[in-house]
Formats: sequence, C-alpha cells, structure tokens
Amino acid sequence: LVPIVLHGSADATAFWLGVDWFAAASVGVVLAHACRAPGVRSMVLAGFLGILGMLVVRGAGQLLIEHPALVDYFTANREAMLAGFGWEPESAKARLYERRLVQPEATGWFGLANLFSGLMAIGLVLGVGSLLAARGDRAEGDRDHASGTPRIAGWLLWLLALAGFLVMVLANGSKGAIGAVLLGLGVGAAPRLNKQQRARERVVSTSRHVTRRILLPSLHSQGTMCVRLGVEFAPRG
Repeated sequence: LVPIVLHGSADATAFWLGVDWFAAASVGVVLAHACRAPGVRSMVLAGFLGILGMLVVRGAGQLLIEHPALVDYFTANREAMLAGFGWEPESAKARLYERRLVQPEATGWFGLANLFSGLMAIGLVLGVGSLLAARGDRAEGDRDHASGTPRIAGWLLWLLALAGFLVMVLANGSKGAIGAVLLGLGVGAAPRLNKQQRARERVVSTSRHVTRRILLPSLHSQGTMCVRLGVEFAPRG
C-alpha cells in the first residue's frame, strides 16, 4: 500500500488504479488459500466459470453485432476517418489500421484480444476437466440427487458453455491461447491416462499370475498324467 499512496498522492487516477490492482491481488491470495477446502473450491470454480460465461456473451455480441456495424461505418466514412488520424488513404499506417479493423476479434471489456483469448482458454480447460471429473465421480457411484430433466439441462448448459469457450478461442485465432488449451488438456489428461495405464498393468499382471500359478501347473499335471497313461497302456512287445 505504501507505493500506492506515494504515487497516488500526486495523481488520483494512479491511486485508484493501484487500489484496483491491490484489491485484485488480495482476492487472488485469499482464494488461493480458501480453495484448499473442496467445497469452497467448487464454489469458486463455478463462480469463475460463470464470469467467463458472461464474457462469452460479450464476445459473441462484439463478433456478431458490433464488429459488422463498425466495418460498415468505416467503409462509409473511410477517407474522413483516415484524414482524422492524419494518414493518407494508401499509406502503410492506413493499410495496417484497416487490416486490423476489418479483422473480427472478441476483446470483452479489456480491449485486448490476447487477454480475452487466454481467459477463454482457461475456461475451456477448467470446463473440460470439471466435466471429466464429474463423469468419473458418476462412474464410481457418486451420483447426485438430480435426475431426469434438471440433470440433462445441466449437462447441456455445461456443454454449451464449453462450445462457447472453444468458439471464442478459434474465432480470435490466438496461437498462444490454442497452445495453452492443448497444453492444459494434455496435463489434465496425463493422470487419468496414467491411472488407466496402471489399471491395464494390474490386469496384465493378474493374468500372468493366474497363468503361471494355476494354468501352467494344471496343464503340466494333465500332460504328465497323459504321458503316464500312455506309458501304462502302451502295447508291450
């Protein structure tokens, strides 16, 4: 707080900006410790994914409504807008500006497509991980009380949210966000794959044990018996 007060004493904007960042950092520290409890962790995850869901709606509005309207306005007033920036219509800066303007990007309330894409990547990875965890709990017999239509509606809503995260990541085309999704899904799937690998190894080990301890001795005893019977009943010269 001391640097915030020192810098904010001369500039009120810097003070409020510093307080905002300090508050966000404090909330992050509190949540990091509170999420050690499973119940609190579930509530924080649900709230975080809910906020990201609102960002998906905001991004969809930008891509489907605001961006087409902006492109139409720029097309109708191209020369006037470029002149307002002091650029010639065919200058390099004007071409760069026009190319970036016509590129559809969802930025949310941040104004930064990369930051928005990163949050969508986080939501996609957390959503897929939570979905697989819930599926694993149900497979192990930990079934919730909801059934029928409410449960189906919940799963459909969850899948719709995941589809929204995926569409936003692909629509922005952020290579960093796409790489983060692939890396996150790979890291999340590694323990599950390792668990399945251990299960397969246990099955193979059990099969080998049964073969070595039961089947082979049984076959050996039967083969020995057949040899003995063959010798006993063989015609004698």
